[in-house]
Amino acid sequence: MEKFSDRITHARKRMGLSQSQLAASLGVSRGACGQWEQGVSLPSVAHMAELARITEVSFEWLATGRGRISLAADSKAAKPASADDEGIADIAGRPLSGDLREVVIWMQKLPKAEQKQVVKMLRSMRSLMG
Repeated sequence: MEKFSDRITHARKRMGLSQSQLAASLGVSRGACGQWEQGVSLPSVAHMAELARITEVSFEWLATGRGRISLAADSKAAKPASADDEGIADIAGRPLSGDLREVVIWMQKLPKAEQKQVVKMLRSMRSLMG
């Protein structure tokens, strides 16, 4: 059976996040994430729940290795996800990566009202740029 430390690493990499990016999202040090992935220490239950949310994996799978790795957002039904499952694509259907992927993931996690505010701000910035 896969170790807890391996599941954390898999979940993080599956989302295309670095340890530093994941740590910033969780409000912990990069070193803490590194220790979790090395099996040196364990996150608190609160951090584990937030880690599951951020990496879009089920808490049960992350904590125990049992159950399905993720829940399909569109059908609300569980489905296994492969390590190659990118999930977020540009208008041409190519998987997003890097900063743009991080921004899209971050935006998806904001409440709808805050998403609208960010989009409004970006549109006003675009009009200033010409």
